[in-house]
Amino acid sequence: MKKEQDTAVEFDFGFSFVDESEDTDPKHLHDTRVQLMLETITLFLDNLAKNPEKTTIHWPDRADKINQFKLRLEQIAKGNDE
Repeated sequence: MKKEQDTAVEFDFGFSFVDESEDTDPKHLHDTRVQLMLETITLFLDNLAKNPEKTTIHWPDRADKINQFKLRLEQIAKGNDE
């Protein structure tokens, strides 16, 4: 019987509480992710555009930084914006 009680206590009913002020409209959530994606990419491009008079960019750990950026974009696309 102990196992059944543990299962009942741990059961996830699949709902969560939302403040009435929170917008859960799928279109709005999509638009918010698109806006965040745009801001993130724009920040990246603005950083690349700094000091245009210099012909060489010093970018140590470039592969790691690019992979981190790609992961961030994936998080935004999936709605994991935290």
